[in-house]
Parts: sequence; C-alpha cells; structure tokens
Amino acid sequence: MSATNYAEFALIAMPGIDGFVDRVAHHLRYNDKFCRINAERVDFASTEHKPIIAESVRNRTAYLFADLSTPTVSEAVMRTDLMLNALESNHIDRIYLMTPYSVYARQDHHDIDVRSALSAKALISQFTRYKTLKQIISVDLHAPQLEGFGEPGQVENLSGMLLFGNYFCDLYNNDFSNVTMVSPDVGGLKRVRSGAESFSGALPVGSIDKRRKEANVATPLTFIGSPEDIEGTTVEQYHVEFDNYLLNAGLEQILAYLTNWEITDSFIKNIADKGLAHETIQHYQKHRKFTGTVNAIPEGIPIFGNEPVISIRTNFEQGQLPESTSLGIWNYETAVATTASYVKSMLKAFERDRVITLEGGSRRCYPGAAVAASRAALIGGFDGTSNMGILDFYSDDALGMVGGSSAHSAILHIGNNEEAFEL
Repeated sequence: MSATNYAEFALIAMPGIDGFVDRVAHHLRYNDKFCRINAERVDFASTEHKPIIAESVRNRTAYLFADLSTPTVSEAVMRTDLMLNALESNHIDRIYLMTPYSVYARQDHHDIDVRSALSAKALISQFTRYKTLKQIISVDLHAPQLEGFGEPGQVENLSGMLLFGNYFCDLYNNDFSNVTMVSPDVGGLKRVRSGAESFSGALPVGSIDKRRKEANVATPLTFIGSPEDIEGTTVEQYHVEFDNYLLNAGLEQILAYLTNWEITDSFIKNIADKGLAHETIQHYQKHRKFTGTVNAIPEGIPIFGNEPVISIRTNFEQGQLPESTSLGIWNYETAVATTASYVKSMLKAFERDRVITLEGGSRRCYPGAAVAASRAALIGGFDGTSNMGILDFYSDDALGMVGGSSAHSAILHIGNNEEAFEL
C-alpha cells in the first residue's frame, strides 16, 4: 500500500467469490497500487438489497469480481447491477467487471420454434450501459462470438486452455498415450480440438451428441469418435468419471431443527455456573428462539466446489450453539444422497436405469440416522426403501416408497435373499 493508503486499483468481490478475490489480493500484496475493498450490503425484509462500498472509490479503477450464479442468477445479476450503479454514482474512474462464469451465454440466438429472448445480448447491454464500465472479462464463453454483443473491446473472452494443459501435463507426467479428449457437446468440439492439438503429437478427440427435448433434459447421449480412439475405455466410464458433484440434502431437517431450537432454563443455569459474562447470559434469556435467516440451495440440486451451499445468518451468540448439529445433518444426508445419485447415474450409463433401487436404511445403528439415510437416498433418486420408519416422516404418502427387506427376520422366515427382496 502507498503512504496515503489510497491505492489506484481496487479489488471488490460480490457474494460467492470472496475466497478467490482474497487469493488475488494475496498474490498482489507487494504491489502498492492494488488494494482490497470490502463491499457490504443491507438486506431488507421486502427482499430489496442495497450495496454499500466501505471506502472512497473516487477516481479509482475497480476490478469488480462477480459470481453471477450465487445465490441465484436473477438475484446475482440484480446485485451486480446495483453495485455497478453504486460505483459509478460515487465517481469511480473505470470499472472492469470480472465474471469467470457468464450466465445466459447459451441464450445467444432465437429458437426456431418459439419467440425467445436474446438473453445473452440483453445481459451485456444491461451492464455496458454504465459509462464507467470499460470491459466485461469472462473465461471460456459458451460461444466466442458473444464478444460481438458489445462495442469493440467491451467483452473479453479469456481461454483457460493453457492452464488446463499445464494441469494435465503434470497429472499424466506428459504421457498421453492413453488419453482421449471428449467434448460434452458438439458446440464445444472446436475448443476441445484446439486443446488436443496443443499437446505434443495431438490427442485423439471425441464428442457427445445430445438432443434437448426440454430444458435441463439431454437425451439421447451418443458418443462420436473412432473406436481406436477409445480403445480400452468405454463411453460409460467417461460419463461416470465426470460426475464430480455432491447432491444437496438435509435442508428440510436443518430448517425443522432451527425452527424448534430453543435455549432452556437448565442451559442458562449451566452457563451461569461456569462464569459466562453477565451480558451474554442476559442475551440468551431474552433471545431463546433462533431468529436468524437461512439462504440455501434447494435439496436434490447438484452442487460443486467453492459453491456456497447454505448460509445461516444470525448474531454471534446464537450462531455458535446450533452450528455443529446443522453441519452434521447436512454432511450426513448429502453424503448418502450423493452416493445414491451416483449409483443411479452409473446404472443409467450402463443402460440399466430400469433397475429398481431400494435403500436399506434400517441396517444403521441409530433409528434417527436410518430414517435420515432413507430420506436422503430417495432425494438421490432411489425408488424406495425397506425402512418402515420412513412412514413416520412422510406419513401415508410414503407407502409406495416402501419395498424389499434387509431384515434378518424376514430373510430367515422367507428362506433366501431374493424372495425377501421380492416381498
């Protein structure tokens, strides 16, 4: 930092990308022309939002980093727009909007059979209406021609292929004799081919051909490529290998737990006996119920690395007490739901998706854990469970979900595993 503590370039992070910007700031820590500025916000009960910049930005250049998918696309776009407005209103000199992931990028053309919006162009136009916004910088746009939706130079598409190549050179120790690069769709084939040619000897290339009958549904999936390119490896293995996600679960139990959470008289007596500060004891006496807010990704949605899954906002005193149980619920149910989802994905990859999958949660040692595991497996896509305890959770609606049996008594009575499961 300079002697006046007023750096020329300010790094500002929108919600969801703080960790990345902190690493950028750490990398630039010896350059006194850069500084990290905190952006705060006020959330109103009406769901309105007001961004607040922690210090003066007059005549500065701002690098505004935005994750346009967190917590939702619509909310992130609105928050980013308001932050751009706040910066320009406070006499910023220049703004560079850094969006590693560009939302609406696939909506770059009119569909043939419906009257749709050019959402990709609309989003760029929305941001570039600010005169101080000099450039939108993104990484590996869905289609490079999106750079043409702004004025010349307004939209910059950076390629991550060099970093990708360096990573795989280290991963495979420069031995690519058994490697084939596969594009997830025909649209990305040019980028994959370019990456494959950057390796010595050029790697074989394949692609997945898919059809979209409706939003979020791609079928069928057909591999395009020479058999010799994938010798010893099946398309199904590619599919399963790329399923690197967690399936979110446990939110319903966390909300129920926080709703019923309450500080008891015995708890207050115990902490008073241990000599806790009088102000803290008074706070617990006045605020016995959880009064915070919860923002979370819905259950059953795949989540990926560095993605905020659940945010519980409350005061310090309340936040400490229910934290462990809330995290335990999420960790346990998400682990089971993810495993169930992977099993279903593998069955589908090997064209066995018509196989009935039943969860045997009753074999777990604790009844509450058994019901939670059964519920998580159903979220993960399983067809049913042998755990009758699920009826206490789902009531009569769960009757159609119960089937099979993992009970020793049923197997001993019937005589063999196969007939017990048929029951």
